[in-house]
Amino acid sequence: MQRKDSDALTHYLFTSGTAHTASMFAVFLGVGLALGLPGVPLTVMLGAIPTRMGCLTHYGNGPASLYFGSGYVELGAWWRTGLVLGVVHMAIWLLVGPIRWNVIGVW
Repeated sequence: MQRKDSDALTHYLFTSGTAHTASMFAVFLGVGLALGLPGVPLTVMLGAIPTRMGCLTHYGNGPASLYFGSGYVELGAWWRTGLVLGVVHMAIWLLVGPIRWNVIGVW
């Protein structure tokens, strides 16, 4: 599971969620399936990545650029906060998610 969640942090290298998803989804899905990961949880987690990575950078989604461009949030604060939120998201998806999915019988 760690590779899928680290994919959210690779968003720092892309200018949009669409570009990131288009280039990374198939690669991570193929690798995950080749490693024997269950397809449904893998697909759901990869599909959720674009919604999680909007907070990481000042260019991560449409509203983010408006907040940054207006001077409402300075660049350093945005990147520090995005890094913390990225780590929190990874912890939730790596620890809480699998436990919950086991409890409800999905995985």
